[in-house]
Parts: sequence; structure tokens; C-alpha cells
Amino acid sequence: MRGGRPGTPATSLTHERGSMKDLERKTSDELIRDAQLLARSYHYVSYSSQLYAPTDYETDDDSATPPIERRYWKALSTEDLEEKAGGIFFTAFIDRQIYNFASVARQSCLYKIKTPASRLLIKTSQGLRVLQEDGKLHEPDGKFVPNMLGPMLNEDPDDKARVMGVITEWLGDDEELALSLLHHLATALAPHWSAGKYILLIGEGRNGKSVLTFMLQDLFGLLNCSGVTRQLMASRDSSVTALNGKLLNLVFDGANEFVKDSSTEKTLITGEPITIRRAYDPEGTVVQTNALFIEALNKEPKTSDKSAALQARLVRFKFPNRYADNEEFAAEMRSPRMLGALLSLLLDNYVLPEQKAVMLAPTSAARQLAQDYMLANSLPLQYLLHLAETCPVTLEEELVGEQFSTLASQFQRWRKDQGDILPWDEQRLYEDFAPLLEMEKQKAWVTGKPVQMRVWHITGFRQDTLDLLASHKEEEDVSTPMVED
Repeated sequence: MRGGRPGTPATSLTHERGSMKDLERKTSDELIRDAQLLARSYHYVSYSSQLYAPTDYETDDDSATPPIERRYWKALSTEDLEEKAGGIFFTAFIDRQIYNFASVARQSCLYKIKTPASRLLIKTSQGLRVLQEDGKLHEPDGKFVPNMLGPMLNEDPDDKARVMGVITEWLGDDEELALSLLHHLATALAPHWSAGKYILLIGEGRNGKSVLTFMLQDLFGLLNCSGVTRQLMASRDSSVTALNGKLLNLVFDGANEFVKDSSTEKTLITGEPITIRRAYDPEGTVVQTNALFIEALNKEPKTSDKSAALQARLVRFKFPNRYADNEEFAAEMRSPRMLGALLSLLLDNYVLPEQKAVMLAPTSAARQLAQDYMLANSLPLQYLLHLAETCPVTLEEELVGEQFSTLASQFQRWRKDQGDILPWDEQRLYEDFAPLLEMEKQKAWVTGKPVQMRVWHITGFRQDTLDLLASHKEEEDVSTPMVED
């Protein structure tokens, strides 16, 4: 990418922010001219429906294009453009003119980048460095990099040990969990591929998860973070467009509201594109991100999606402790020194795509949390466990080969015995049991009719169901005391 000479303005435009000149309304032609002049004179870059300005990484000055070794690209919001247009051209915007101004500026950029981002900029004691796809730091080469982390890298072993010790304590002194969490967090440093994971930090409060969430926001910076909730994704809210170009989607205090549709969530988590339509954008905006999704929760919400596909993407970490408020400790952990140490730990645990299956494998604790959630979120699964505990034979002997309608009738009677007055029609039950059982249509005599029809029969169990039933059986065996003769 070309740039201006170091230390010289990128244009002859002059800033008159200190003057008392009033802002003016402009004609459409004047706004187009100003947007073109601003984008081209300051060497703006258009990338993923976003404008970026070449900026000095230490002074944060974007009024002149800095030399390669000092250059990062700052994402510009509509508020930034409004301020620049007001300060340079004394422009006053009304209605939605600022969005048209931003659109013209993006179209007018001399540099339109379409290749997905694959690198990050990191501050070190030796200067600015580029984190490339191999997980190593290299000297900058001037190519466009849309993301830079704020704190300077800190490789001090004592500081790194301090941060690692705190994270381990937050997770119940479980070193395996702490290492797994670092592996998952480190995938946020790799914008060129999607780990396909949604991290849930679960705990009742004052247990460290909020401090960790703030540390991540401070480390990656507000410009690299969005905060779109699962509920907003389910409703395809226009705020979903904020995910473009981000490294983290960070939700500080996730709602316990029912998630009615997980299709958008699953699409976005895996890095696949989706189109979101906004009121002023009739053609829609394509949203595609490799951001790591992280949400802090007191209690995980229930969801209509009972599929194993969603559960494979959700990774849960339990924060079991409870601490007294300690502002001094929080300030220490959020200090540039400790943030730099956290960054160093993440670099040490950088995950290459080919290492995903091993380094991001769920721990036994994460699998247990997933099973606990599946059980709490599924009445059909609770009924299968009830059958396993009460029937005189195994579930395979009890159910395999039976018509699904028989199981549906048994479930309906069980819910009635539990005081549930809600209607449970067979089609709804089929949809709820489908993630748990293997079923296929076979010919059978229909009760009360002298004909054969193809009806659903149970042919087996899904592997996730078998794993959960086996785990539950193991817990029962451990909790049952031995009785001596």
C-alpha cells in the first residue's frame, strides 16, 4: 500500500477545529465532493464495509500517513467521519446523510481490500510487529492489517506466572481447564480462520469472570470487539453487522432469555457469511467473521435448538469461587503489565488450524457441563433417564424396534403424572426426540385401521445420548454406597 512521506500531511487540507466557524448544511453534490476528497487525500482504506485510516501507533495521529514501521490502520466509525467532516469542511449532517457520506467515502477509497484479514499488529519493546499465520512475530511490511492490540507484549516470566496462577485459581485450581481456556482464547489472535467455538464463562458473580472479560476487552481494544448477544443473533438484529472485522464478540453479562433460533448463531460462529438487512440498507450487509465469541453468564439460557451441532460449538468454563470486592486486584490485573503478560501467554498457546482437534478438544469438565445443560434443557432426555432408572430391562431392549407413537404416548402420560397440563402433540414430540434417537419409517399396522402405513420406528440412539446415559449411570454407581454382607 502506498503512503505519504513520514511526518508530512497527506493532503493540503487544513484542520480548523479551533475556529468558531458555524457548521453548514451542504448540497448532495458538495457532500459527495467532500467525501471523495477526505477518503483519497488521507489514504483511507475500504475493507469489509468499513473505513480505515493509516495512523501512528504511538501518537494515534491520523492527519499524516506514518512510515511503515509506525503504521497501523484505525477503524473509523460514522461518529469519527462526522467529526472529521465538521472539523475540516464545517459540515452539518441531518437525517441519515452521514450514512450516505460514509458510503461515498468507501466507494472513493484508492485502496479497496477484499482479501480476508490474516494478520495482527502487536506492540513490542523492539517496535511494531506483525503476528502472521504461522503464529510468529515479523517486522511490518506496510501491507494493510485491520487489527492492532493495545498493550505492549510483556514476556516477563514472573508476570506470566502470576496471570496463569490467577486464571487457574478462578477455574477451581484446575490446570487442565486453565490451559484449555488459554488455547481457546488464543484463537482470537488468528483472524484468518474460525475456531467455530462459542465460549461460555459461567458463575454466580464476583468469581473472576468479569475481571477476565475486562482484561480481554482491554487487551484487544474496543475497536476490535463487538458485543452482539445470542438473542440479537436469533432475531437477526441490525447490530449483528458490528461483527465485521472484529477479533472478539464479547458479552459481559449475558441474558437468561430463551434463545428461540440458533441458525444465525451457528452460521456466524463457523465463519460463514450471512446477509443482514437494515432500514437504510435495502440490499443488506454481508456479515462474515472469524471472531471468537465469548459470553459471561450467571445462568445459561435455554434454547429451542437441541442439536448436537450447537452443543459441539458451545464450550463452557465454570468459575466456582466467590471473592470479596477488590478494586486494587482488578486494577492490577487490568494494568498494561498484566495485559502484556496475558498476551504473551496467548502467543505461547497459539493454535494452528491443523492443531484444532487436539488443542481445542473439550475437557472432561466441559463435557460434564454440556451434559448437565442438555439434561436441564430437554424434557425428552429427562424422560429417557427416567426410563433407564425404572424399566426392568435396558433402554435398547425397551425401545429399539418400537413405534415412536408408543414412546410419545408414554411420555405424555409421564408429563401428566408430573402435573404438566401443556399439550404435547406427536409431531412436536418427534422434533424434540429426533436429536436423541435414530428413527426411520417402516411399514406397520395402524391401530384401529385394517391397513399398513409407513410410520416412525425407533432404530437406535444418538451417540451423544448414549454418552450422557452412560455418564449418568457412572455417577449413580459412584454415589451408591456398598453394603457388606
